[in-house]
Amino acid sequence: MFRTRPIQRVDAAALWMIMLIAFGVSVVGTRLYLEAAGYPQIGNGTLHIAHVLWGGLLQFIALCVFLTYANRWTRVVSALLGGAGVGLFIDEVGKFITQNNDYFFPFAAPIIYAVLLLTAVLTFHLRRTRPRDSRANLYWILDQLKDVIDQDFDAHERDTVIAALRGALARAESDSERQLTEALITLAERAPVIAPPKPNLFQRLYAALTRLEARLLSQRRLRWLLVAGFLLIGMGGVLVLLTVASFYGVATDLDQFLTVLIVEFASTSPQRFQWGLVHVVLTMITGLMCTATAVLLALRRDAAGISLGRLTLILELTVVNLLAFYFRQFAMIFATLNVLILLLGVERYRARFYQPVLKTASIDDVRKRLPTSN
Repeated sequence: MFRTRPIQRVDAAALWMIMLIAFGVSVVGTRLYLEAAGYPQIGNGTLHIAHVLWGGLLQFIALCVFLTYANRWTRVVSALLGGAGVGLFIDEVGKFITQNNDYFFPFAAPIIYAVLLLTAVLTFHLRRTRPRDSRANLYWILDQLKDVIDQDFDAHERDTVIAALRGALARAESDSERQLTEALITLAERAPVIAPPKPNLFQRLYAALTRLEARLLSQRRLRWLLVAGFLLIGMGGVLVLLTVASFYGVATDLDQFLTVLIVEFASTSPQRFQWGLVHVVLTMITGLMCTATAVLLALRRDAAGISLGRLTLILELTVVNLLAFYFRQFAMIFATLNVLILLLGVERYRARFYQPVLKTASIDDVRKRLPTSN
């Protein structure tokens, strides 16, 4: 009987990240190019070759590459082409949900952002560490042994594969798995190895940036950069709060207050008033939360500041900006990038300075924290 339970690729999260980046760059690049070029069209008075067709073509090529070739580098090519194709495809969603093929339909931007956001959530979900059973280990090991065939097997990779094979042998679920694992151990031990590869351009760039970060961004400097970032992002919500408070101060009753809000936030379309009011309220809340986070970090209350800051930025990215894309359309792209950069800064601060236990604990202490395998 065939085992149909799917096995997740070990590099699935990295491939999804490549696809996500290609997706986002494709959408942003397309919108910026069309805006700068005055929305040119390919075709004539009868034909119009929309870029959704180019997106479909890229997705088809990505699928063909994935189905045809077994080299591991082809996965990266498929992820790049597929992500760019999805971006070109989803960018024209407004034409396919309106009867008049309205590319600038207000709901198009929130839909595109929601799809991108869902892709990001799935990507980071795949990054979560999960225990692998013996079958999953064997899938991963067989994939790594492709380097033996390509004569690209170095000593570090060999030691890693052999250690994984011995772990899989201890957890083998059948005689066939045990025999296969023993044969693979013999193959890996006898496989010729090459000299350790030199760091590629990206590895050298990452190492240089890490050294530059360590030299320029001390804990104190990075903390104050985060404080400034939260104050800048929260300033918008605080200003909205002060504006609403000033409106309320000149209003004689609740009806007049709501009338002022309608005129200010929904004058072009009264039907948008409810969502506009929700957006205003959420903007004020996240503005106050950003300000509170900045105060906590300034007072060196890292535990509370990091927790509140992460919650605030996730709320900003998932809810507030989703509504903002409806009202401000693609003008929200750079504001969203600013929030994302600040979130990455918080995560970097947390990784470098807010995990003292793992930095000072002994090897035995760390091993005690790790789950044991039966």
